[in-house]
Amino acid sequence: MKLIVENPNSIVTDAFIKSSELSFSLFINTVEKWVMFDSYICGPMEITWNYDKDEQSDTVTLIAETEHEKEILNRMHFTQHCKDQLWILLPDDKVIS
Repeated sequence: MKLIVENPNSIVTDAFIKSSELSFSLFINTVEKWVMFDSYICGPMEITWNYDKDEQSDTVTLIAETEHEKEILNRMHFTQHCKDQLWILLPDDKVIS
């Protein structure tokens, strides 16, 4: 999985991914607390989260590089926001069912 953070440190400080057998997670850290993304775009091979604030714009994009990663991006996903971090969880289908 390829992770691209455009224009880091204006709104988004960094982002990182963690995966296990049962889930895939993306963590997005922001400069200030309680900053939520403004929109997101889902495509068949990528998901992009857009942040816009005070004429600044940051994007965080996950790009699938294999068919298995494409399946991960097409899973149902959940978000949890805590202070200055957004956690996007994409659990394996066997966890949900």
